[in-house]
Amino acid sequence: MATQATNSSSCRLVSSAIPRSTYKAAVDVYCSDLQDAASIERLAAMLSDDERSRATQFRFERDRRSYILRHGRLRETLASYLGAPPERLRLVSGPHGKPFVEGEEIKFSLSHSRSLMLLAVAHGREVGCDIEHRHSDFPCNEVAEHFFSRSEARALNSLPAAQQAEAFFKTWTCKEAYLKARGYGLALPLDSVDIALTPNGGRLSGACAGWSVQVFEPALRYHAAVVAQGNDWHLNVRSLPTPALAASHPAS
Repeated sequence: MATQATNSSSCRLVSSAIPRSTYKAAVDVYCSDLQDAASIERLAAMLSDDERSRATQFRFERDRRSYILRHGRLRETLASYLGAPPERLRLVSGPHGKPFVEGEEIKFSLSHSRSLMLLAVAHGREVGCDIEHRHSDFPCNEVAEHFFSRSEARALNSLPAAQQAEAFFKTWTCKEAYLKARGYGLALPLDSVDIALTPNGGRLSGACAGWSVQVFEPALRYHAAVVAQGNDWHLNVRSLPTPALAASHPAS
């Protein structure tokens, strides 16, 4: 997959090899294709009984496969950090549904949109990520009126029409990533999170003090954001290599 140029000066493109350890100054983020049918059986064997049961409840086969790929790769990646078998990891949820590995300091966040998934991994600091596919006909201004803060909506409306869709999805992914990092889910209204887009990406303000955000484009027409505690971290953008990934996103 060709990773697009990032807007963040603190974002680094690194080897796709999965590390055995991570450092507190780094947040690793992995982009992966969700069309890798060849890995379904292998990854399904890593899931817990509850995850396997959940997978059977999807009405459409494509959604079942996507779920298995996301959660299997999550376990596989976390296991590479912890040195434990993927199927032995105990994933539990916090008060608002944010998952974590029981008894471990490692933190993670998982997101997906269409055929891509995003996984952020950090050590000793909370982290959240979001990925969205940019739709050319998405009603950006209408949605912004309901879910953006007043300053965000004004900033969006002040832009030329040709730039508004990109600005909308950058802002949206930052907001979603922040909510996931805090573990609030939908318990915190989206318009209570204030994002200011900058030439280098985005800036959290107001009640979001103590957190920082990095934005990047993992593929054409995809926007992604990662939020973590503090401002003393850098982002390592990685990819989980699969045969389907190389075929559907050739390097440019």
